[in-house]
Amino acid sequence: MNVFFSSMFSPKNSFYRMWIFLFLLAFTPNLYLFFHDAISLKSILYTLLGAFFCLFPAIFLKSKIYFGIYFPFVLLAPLEIGHIIVNQTPLTSGFILTIFNTNANEILNYLSGFKIMAVLVVIYWFSYIYLWIKIPNRSLLVSKSRKIGIWFYVVLLCGISVLAVHPSKEVSAKEMIWYSFKIKLFRTYPYSIGIKTYYAISEKKTLESRMEKIRNFKFNPTAKTDDECETYIFIVGESARYDHFGINGYRRNTTPFLDSLKKAKKLLTFSNVFSSGNLTENVFPILMTRATVPEKNMANREKSLVSLFREARFKTYMLSNQGENEIFLRQLATEADYHYINNNDFEFDEKYDGLLLPRIDSILNAKEKKKSLFLFTLGSHYKYNFRYPSGFEKFKPTIPKSYFTHEVVEKNKELFINAYDNSVLYTDYFIHEIIKKIENKNCKTVLFYISDHGENIFDAPDVSIGHGTLNPTKYELHIPMFIWFSDRYLQENQSLVENLENHLNKRINTTNVFPTFANIAGIQYHLHQKEKDVSAKTFVPDSVLWVLNPELKILKMKHP
Repeated sequence: MNVFFSSMFSPKNSFYRMWIFLFLLAFTPNLYLFFHDAISLKSILYTLLGAFFCLFPAIFLKSKIYFGIYFPFVLLAPLEIGHIIVNQTPLTSGFILTIFNTNANEILNYLSGFKIMAVLVVIYWFSYIYLWIKIPNRSLLVSKSRKIGIWFYVVLLCGISVLAVHPSKEVSAKEMIWYSFKIKLFRTYPYSIGIKTYYAISEKKTLESRMEKIRNFKFNPTAKTDDECETYIFIVGESARYDHFGINGYRRNTTPFLDSLKKAKKLLTFSNVFSSGNLTENVFPILMTRATVPEKNMANREKSLVSLFREARFKTYMLSNQGENEIFLRQLATEADYHYINNNDFEFDEKYDGLLLPRIDSILNAKEKKKSLFLFTLGSHYKYNFRYPSGFEKFKPTIPKSYFTHEVVEKNKELFINAYDNSVLYTDYFIHEIIKKIENKNCKTVLFYISDHGENIFDAPDVSIGHGTLNPTKYELHIPMFIWFSDRYLQENQSLVENLENHLNKRINTTNVFPTFANIAGIQYHLHQKEKDVSAKTFVPDSVLWVLNPELKILKMKHP
């Protein structure tokens, strides 16, 4: 051992010492993220995978060139680390997009919060520059060992990658490895900043294009100018299955609060509601605009429910716990009077929907008489046990928070179901907290809930966990939808509520949501489609369920 250390730190090996120190400095954001999260064998393997990504160019480039290419990213590394400190996640394309849309003063104000770290940042930069100047311009591998090094690199990289993906009969091992590569590249600095900058630029162009197309679009509703207090809350759940909600007859009482409202006849729950897709990004445009699956491009020509309420003189608020990956949500945000998007990565623990409650409280207590609040939650999104605090772990045992993909197998079905049901229980709590804040305000208030899509949990031999299969299952499409009414609303809108009660078991899909929610709020506009409005006597159920699969292929399906 002493021989090893004496040789390692001998003048002859100073090149390798400097090379290692320089690499560690360049790799610092990834190391910080590693120690920031809970350390597990899987996180160690993921960090090694990231290191191998970063080491690959070093096989071919001489040291000064390799670390010279890295230098701009070393300058940006404090920004990455600062974002992790503040937002518990690496830089996001949403944050980069914000930088594109902000001015120098706002950026300086953001950075001023890190004055105490300035000395450390300068030392970090200086150390890197000093070592970069000093290091000999040699290759890390001599030519004889380069071929062996490449083969060793490829084999080890593929081996680690296989551990990071879910087993699936629908994809090959090659596709699994490539998927793992893409996911890890997206989270490995500096590759991540390049990828996310590209996404930010693309999103900016998409956003500008859509905003230009819809700029002059108007619903021209009859504006509500009376002095009556009205609040309409629209909640979009995530990955919620109809059959795992207690109010829908599930064997477990996963929705104790909602069940009490149903018994008190203040809540209507619909039994035959199906989503128009099994991926969030495909469903949102149809859910929030007048677009349909056959006419999905209408979402790029017309504004959304948010704008309809805004035109009708409601103060509009949009809050999202979904994160910055959903481009359409960012487009909706531009239509609201006020918006907030929690950019923390959903892969991080403790990203609970309850984090939105303080903001919801301040909105509901705002002075405006007429308010509309649009909430986009994480609900029961995989990983299920990341969606609720430990106090809501009623159904046990559950899968550990740190687990490998080889554990995502049918023999562990009960563990995943328990975790999933706990996430539904937390959704019940989240909605309870919102209703508690508004039920005694003597306002005409409605809370409308619908999930974007459902979820598979080992329901078929060829499908494991999650959603987004090419041939959507009924578990991905059958979703919960329910509506809560305040006492004052019930008193003043008995005929409308009766219409809804008469349609509780009718065939409904996400294309019915826009006209229904608008009519519930009493908004009148010339584009209203009464035959699609579930709250109207003239409602006509669709005979065909049109669905967009993940490849945006239009599927014509029978209602299950």
